[in-house]
Parts: sequence; C-alpha cells; structure tokens
Amino acid sequence: MCKFISLTILILSISTGLFAQTSLDCPTISVTTTVGIVLPGEVLEFVGSLNGQIPPTVSYSWTTNYGEIISGQNTLYLKVRLPKGFRGGNVVGTLTLSGLTEGCPNTEREIFSEAIDPGPTLAVEYRGIYAAKSLPRLQSAAKKLRDRPNDFLVIIIYYATENRASKKSIAKVNRYLIHSLKIPKNDFRIITAIEEPDYTKVFLVPPGVDIPQP
Repeated sequence: MCKFISLTILILSISTGLFAQTSLDCPTISVTTTVGIVLPGEVLEFVGSLNGQIPPTVSYSWTTNYGEIISGQNTLYLKVRLPKGFRGGNVVGTLTLSGLTEGCPNTEREIFSEAIDPGPTLAVEYRGIYAAKSLPRLQSAAKKLRDRPNDFLVIIIYYATENRASKKSIAKVNRYLIHSLKIPKNDFRIITAIEEPDYTKVFLVPPGVDIPQP
C-alpha cells in the first residue's frame, strides 16, 4: 500500500512539473520594418511589439547587421541609417528581450530587403565630337570599361547641325573605339541628338540598367 501511495505521489509530481513547463505564460514577440524604398544615407525603422503577459522588468536590446543605429536602443522603436554607399541587400534588425520567464522565446527579427538600380555612370564628358584633345577622354572611358567588363558603353553625341562634317566626326569616333581602343562593336552604342553646342557624354551602363537617353 505504501509503495502504491509513493508511486502515485511520484506520478502526480511528474505530471505537475510537465504541466508547469507546458503552461508558461510567454508573450508573443514580433518585429516589422519599413515598407518601400529607403535611399542610401536615409533612415529605416524596425518596430517591435509584444502580446501577452509582459513582466515589468523586461528590457530590450537591438542589433543590426548593417547600418548605424541612431536611436531606439532599449525601446521597441529602432532607427537605422543606411550608409551612403548602400547598394541594396538585406538589413536584419534583431530584437532581444531580457527579463522574461525562463524558457520563454526572447528573440525575434525582421529583414529589410531592397535592390537599388545603380543607374548609368558618367565616365567622361567633353566639348566637341572628335578631335585630338578628345582622344584622352575616350581612352579614359575605355580603361574604365576594362575595369568593369560586364558594363556596356554608351556614347551620347550632341551636335548643332546634322551635316557632312558632323557625320564624319561621328564615324571617326566609331572607328577609334573599334580599331584604336579595341572595344568590340557589340560592347558600345553611339546615340546622337541635335542640340547646341557640340558635346559628348560617355556612360558606363551595368547589366539590367536602362540605356541613358539624350
């Protein structure tokens, strides 16, 4: 009889312990972040929220894998400034709570994801179309293209009047790029526009980026 009573007490003790473990009153943690585009140098936000029983002694701590935390540490509202050199990617904001009941989940995170179109880069620009003084500028553009072999070269030539002389100068630019600078004809495009004064702009265009127009 004593053994039966002892065994019953042991079972009740184990059951009570299991019940205590499965009935933890833990708050639910969630994190949201900015929706939309945040440009380099601007600020994005992470906002934490709690639902359920929250101990009065709870405290908050944020970490981020990228950017500068400018305010909100130890609160539920975090502000992070993106670096001026930000070119897209994932920024992870992680909220950790201290002071919850032992065994309660205490961490949640959210990811701000953004892809930024880097746009075309103006490599060189100069007055005129084709002349001895313009050749070093074209050489500089060709060197930049070699440093960025996946890019595409776009030359926008503005000229005041469409005549034989302007057409001849444009043809010289084309030949110089192919024969002297050894740029394959499929790796560049010449776009022309009538505008004063005669002027040339050379752009490097990354893959997937729209071709610049006059």
